[in-house]
Order: sequence, then C-alpha cells, then structure tokens
Amino acid sequence: MEDSFSVILRARREEFKRSLPQEALETKIPLRFLTALEEGQFDELPAEVYTVGLLRRYAHHLNLNPEGIVRLYRQEYQRARPVTNELVPPQPLARVPIVITPRLIAITALTLFFVGVIGYVGFQIYTFVRTPYLTVYEPASNLEVTDDVILVAGATDSDAELSIDGHPVVVSEAGTFQEEIELLPGTNTISLRVVNRFGRALGKTIVVFLRTK
Repeated sequence: MEDSFSVILRARREEFKRSLPQEALETKIPLRFLTALEEGQFDELPAEVYTVGLLRRYAHHLNLNPEGIVRLYRQEYQRARPVTNELVPPQPLARVPIVITPRLIAITALTLFFVGVIGYVGFQIYTFVRTPYLTVYEPASNLEVTDDVILVAGATDSDAELSIDGHPVVVSEAGTFQEEIELLPGTNTISLRVVNRFGRALGKTIVVFLRTK
C-alpha cells in the first residue's frame, strides 16, 4: 500500500531538516496551506485547481515527482469526500425575550454608525497605502515541462487589473485567475503585473523551461 501524499511530503521535509515556516518562506506558499497539505486536512485547502498547483510547487521544491504526488492527493481526496444523503433536521432555537425601548434603539443606531464610519475610513487608508496582493499557485518557478501550453493560476485583489506578459487577464469576483500560456522551446520567462485602483503595482516573474520531445 502506498504512503499518503501528506506522509511523503512531511517525511521528505524532515529528511532535509527544514521547518514548515522555512518552507513557507522559500516556496511563497501560505503556512496554513502547507500545514494542511502535510496533515491531509482537505477542508483547510483552497479549490482543487489551486491545491493541485500548490502540491506541484511543493513537490518540485522537495525534489519529488509532482505528478505522482498529485495522483495520490486526488485518490485520497475522493476517498475522503463524505457520501451521504441524510439530512440533519434543523434544531429549534431558544427564544430569549428582548425589551426594545427608544433609548436602546438610539444607542444601537449611534454605535453602529460610528463603528461603520471608523471601519470604512480605516479600510480606505489601509487599501490606499498597501501594495496589491499577488500569489501564483501554478506553475512553480524553474519548472521543466514537455507540453508547449501551461496553465498559470493564482489569486490577487478582486478589483485589481492583472496582466500576464503584457496581456490583460480576467480576475474573478473571488480574486482568482487562470490563463493558458504558450511556451517556446527552452527558457520562458512569464511576467505577471497587478495594479490596484490606487495605482500601486506589484510584479512577479516565473521561469519555465520547455524541453522538446
């Protein structure tokens, strides 16, 4: 029986005597996702397309076979998915009597108003000063492939403008994106650039090597 993909990942990392925070820093994969991968916590992982990208990147970083790790992940994910048609009836909520007075209404309204104003102003200041968020789930940099088309997938701010190699790319309402890029034989440099609505920009570069068959 094959070992679990999570056991293989953890064992290889421990063989290299590296900690999870170190790996998160080197791979640019959020620590919570690395922990979920090594613990086999499927509920803590993002959508499958992004999880597969993370797995390929991490496996490549650990000098493992990315496709073999992805195959094990998919097999275990299918077995772990709950199969049930039973519906749990809703539980009745206990009723707690609340006495509403004009004074209570006024205090509540004023509190909500000031909290809303402070929160809105703070959020605007934060979004203005920070650089946009950009992470690439797939592919990992310095990856060697044999197919001349590769999927670039990741996440950024939902209201940001994203371009890959100078061509605009659609960002979903959830902030995710994916785009197929054609590769040339040899070394390919894929450039991503994101600009938020305040004009602040962030760029990333991924290097992919296409080995001709």
